[in-house]
Amino acid sequence: MDRQADDTTPPPKQRQLGWGTLKSSGGTKHLGRATRPTRPSDECILRFVKVTELDDFIAVLRAPEVQNLAKFFARNLARADDLRYMYLHLIFPNVMAEREMKVMTQVIKERAVERVMGSDDRFTPEFLKEVYRRVMEDGEEAIDSYLARGARERVENLTARDPQFGRWLNALQQNAATALWSAFEALASDLWIQAVNSRPDLFAKRVMQQFSESLQRHGLSSRSIPLGVAAKYSFDLRHHIGDIIADVIDFTSLDVVRKAYKSAFGIDEEGQRLLEADRLRKLVLIRNLVVHRGGVVDVAFKERTGCPDKVGDELTIDEDSASQFVDAVKAAGLYILKLVDSCLATASA
Repeated sequence: MDRQADDTTPPPKQRQLGWGTLKSSGGTKHLGRATRPTRPSDECILRFVKVTELDDFIAVLRAPEVQNLAKFFARNLARADDLRYMYLHLIFPNVMAEREMKVMTQVIKERAVERVMGSDDRFTPEFLKEVYRRVMEDGEEAIDSYLARGARERVENLTARDPQFGRWLNALQQNAATALWSAFEALASDLWIQAVNSRPDLFAKRVMQQFSESLQRHGLSSRSIPLGVAAKYSFDLRHHIGDIIADVIDFTSLDVVRKAYKSAFGIDEEGQRLLEADRLRKLVLIRNLVVHRGGVVDVAFKERTGCPDKVGDELTIDEDSASQFVDAVKAAGLYILKLVDSCLATASA
């Protein structure tokens, strides 16, 4: 299903997503037609998402099927982040090698160790140990800061020499945002279907009431299911009610996702807030713009987001905004995982 995820209420001009509030504290650069990446802060540039980051959360989930989906979600988050920071992973080793070379030169000049080279024409363990000690003596935080500054300078130099490099980086940021939304969309649909499939007696009835009109348009109701649909599942529908109902639910729409989860499992004020967060709404719109417009800002996107880019320019995503998108997806994802896990655990008690 590759429909444009849409937030139809309220109308675009009444709902500005406040792009200006997302600008990086280090300043957002918009040079021409997205030819140069934005300059992030040192703290932001090194904020990677790890696959193991959600291990503690996953460990306390009680339903095995929810645990599995949580693991996939964590992996998809990390993969989206890998895409976003791929260029840094390629640059960091060179920056670190330059630092090590400077330290090596300093150790040799100071004659800090008795022997630099061994009989086998390799650096002696004593020399390497001293180099490592000096490289790390400022601590991991200082190393991170050094890598961030070095990588940023390298990126700016590369972009200054070849504007195409900046466009490549911008394409990575756009596609990372698309992958990030896909991580949430996949979790929201798979988790919902899994839960309704496992306990249709508890969840399906309320959903069918909320989506009765859509179901009826597809010939579905609590009393009848088209023969073709039944045949699709070999006429055994005991564990496929969620699959059947999900065919008429558009999980690319945040409003529909919220309605589906509220009708099946009930959501509190926190869930309402997380599932209608401006960051998530904007991420949906970015996904649509990248997939359907090649990332080029159009009038509708400009009106709905208030982004600083001009109509006709490529969309730029600053680092602080990208990090806030990650936080929004993670918070919403963890909420629905915990919600469904709790509902299934209560049902099994």
